[in-house]
Amino acid sequence: MPETTFTDPDLTTFLGLDALGLTAVGQHLTVQRAVIECRMPIGFEDPFCRACGAQGESPRV
Repeated sequence: MPETTFTDPDLTTFLGLDALGLTAVGQHLTVQRAVIECRMPIGFEDPFCRACGAQGESPRV
């Protein structure tokens, strides 16, 4: 490829979170699993999951 473009690693895009309107803001890695902390843009918070309809809660920092 004569015109290769490189960008910074982006966890939000890699996981497809941008398609859900989420942004990855943190991660916790262990041997058995990875936990990704996500946030909605300010003003778009909704306590209900769009996929299953369940209500969730995230601690405020």
